[in-house]
Amino acid sequence: AEGLREGAEVAEGAPLLWLEAMKMEHRVSAPRAGVLVRLPVEPGRQVEVGALLAVIEDAEPRHHTPRPPKEDPAP
Repeated sequence: AEGLREGAEVAEGAPLLWLEAMKMEHRVSAPRAGVLVRLPVEPGRQVEVGALLAVIEDAEPRHHTPRPPKEDPAP
């Protein structure tokens, strides 16, 4: 979308960019919410089928903190 830059937070379903093919415009939306960390396409440039268009990462990293094993009560 216009004005969208790397580092911007995006909502699921938000427009990321538009592709034009055979005189038709196609909107590419964010598949999930997160932070746009990479937008390797340039406006007005041609892209190949299967090209990477955007990279979105979680806004808050998911950390898994393992729980310590339960200790048996002392006899």
